[in-house]
Amino acid sequence: MSVHAPQRMPRRLVVSIHDVAPPFEPQVRAEIEMLAAIGVRQLVLKVVPNWHGEYPLSAATSFADLLRAQADVGSELVLHGWQHRPSGPLRGQALARLRACLFAGGAAEFQALTAEGARQAVVAGLEMLARAGLPTPKAFCAPGWLWSPEASVGVREAGMRWLIGQFSLHDLHYGRRYWVPSFGHMGAAAPHEAGVRILNWMIAHATAPQIGVLRAYLHPQGDLAGRALRQTLHRIQRLTASEGWELSTFSQILSDLEPGTSPRSGQQHIAQP
Repeated sequence: MSVHAPQRMPRRLVVSIHDVAPPFEPQVRAEIEMLAAIGVRQLVLKVVPNWHGEYPLSAATSFADLLRAQADVGSELVLHGWQHRPSGPLRGQALARLRACLFAGGAAEFQALTAEGARQAVVAGLEMLARAGLPTPKAFCAPGWLWSPEASVGVREAGMRWLIGQFSLHDLHYGRRYWVPSFGHMGAAAPHEAGVRILNWMIAHATAPQIGVLRAYLHPQGDLAGRALRQTLHRIQRLTASEGWELSTFSQILSDLEPGTSPRSGQQHIAQP
């Protein structure tokens, strides 16, 4: 898979909320309000259609209404797994399995799936969003940003155009990968939060000046009055209000990438994010 960097575009910031699911409705609403208070109203909402198999979106009327209202004002819905939990042993190389166990073992749903299993999970998720009357996403983000090598094939076969990694965007149609640094609030314990913050800082300072696209993420778990979320909101506000970064969605950015090129020939697996 070739690696490309978005070029000749204004500096753009994508602000996303992960784990957008019915059990976190109060927290998701609170984070939407926090972002609106600093002028951020165009969001990417990463939706889990059936959190842990117990909270189907199609049965959560008020939550579906919230997502629909957000889509109506320009926010983008991204499919974020099916149940957000693994249903079998983790797959892939040993290092990838170790990473999943250390950082997101309880969320590595697509690290445990074959191509067919991934295809079925994506199709089920899309069907539930349709039953809830929500727009059909074109982008997919695996829980924990983790997937097995073959799962990306199933994601593509289910109709997804884009696969979102922690520091990358994968074009499943043209077989290209774009590096995109990120920063944000994990909603995790302090040591995990600190480790992620250091990693994000290293990636951002190494690549952000080259590509002009940056991602900020929030999670509904954890302390919404805590330091990690406050720091994330402060940085988002500084980037947009003082440093000239434009708010965007993945769809807006990706529609500008490599127009007029021809699709790849053959089938390739996507590397680990």
